[in-house]
Amino acid sequence: MSALKLLENRSWMDGSCAEDISEVDELLNINVLDEFKSYIQKSKRSVDNIINQFTLATEYRRQDYLAFLNGKSKVRNEIFERETYEIIKILNHLMDLNQNELVYSDQTTAAKLITRGLKLSRINKMGVMIIGYPGLGKSSTAKFEADNNEDMYISIDTTVKRITPLLKKLYRTFKGNYYAISNSAMLNEIAHYLKLYNKIIVCDQADYLTAEGIDILRTLAENANVGLCLLGLPNLHNKLNKDNPEVKQLLDKIRLSVELEPPTFNDLVLVLNKNWPGLSDEIKKEFFKYSRKTYRLLSHLIFHCRQELFNEENLGIELTVDHIRMAAGLLPKSKGQDEK
Repeated sequence: MSALKLLENRSWMDGSCAEDISEVDELLNINVLDEFKSYIQKSKRSVDNIINQFTLATEYRRQDYLAFLNGKSKVRNEIFERETYEIIKILNHLMDLNQNELVYSDQTTAAKLITRGLKLSRINKMGVMIIGYPGLGKSSTAKFEADNNEDMYISIDTTVKRITPLLKKLYRTFKGNYYAISNSAMLNEIAHYLKLYNKIIVCDQADYLTAEGIDILRTLAENANVGLCLLGLPNLHNKLNKDNPEVKQLLDKIRLSVELEPPTFNDLVLVLNKNWPGLSDEIKKEFFKYSRKTYRLLSHLIFHCRQELFNEENLGIELTVDHIRMAAGLLPKSKGQDEK
């Protein structure tokens, strides 16, 4: 499916991007002509190409859009403006998607497993550990579910090697700004918040946690009587088996351990249908082949293919196997994979 024809199938857009035809008041407060001009400026493409996009996606003619753009429309056509505004929103969303992010799908195997683990952690106030190799959807699913349930989500990195940076990261999730208070005061406020609102702690990239950091999370979960979910690479399990008192105490709280498998073809098809609808089976198989069974590399493939097809010279060109293979040449290599 070409970049232009993506507009002809607008049912794939999620609720945040689809326009509710009954919401007349919203449209009345929007200057669609200004939105149209703003999109033209943002897209940095010729007016002719942009008008072609709109005429392919609607039943209106080129003259209609030229008259609208030049302010020569004699009367306001609410249906025309609503249709135009809907397409502007979709095109803006497509441009945002070109920033290397996939539209999330909660129906993949990994998403269902992670969602179930977080739910059990909330209900039973227990520890959960979810491990898997990079690119299997751990972070995207955990953050999506944590945001929807207003859980305390943090992602650990190399800057969080001491107790104070970890407490500050946790503290900011519900306070916003950090105020100069002691570690013990932060610990008490965090535990009070978790207990008051019954929110679990979701710690992504837990591999970077030190033994002291592990002990802080365990203490918070116990004091607040809430669940704790750790997500990380497969070696996280080995790290938690170290001969360390703090780690051993955390192991007692973990009652569910899940190791994610690479996505199947059907899993990647679910994601492709959200991000590039209307693809043939042949194209889907090529995406699956060169994704190396990871959502992260699939994201790179889609990103590079879109960059190519959304070029001004290529609008209207159908996506082919060659586009995917060319994009695959731009992907980072897996460890140990030699060039062929």
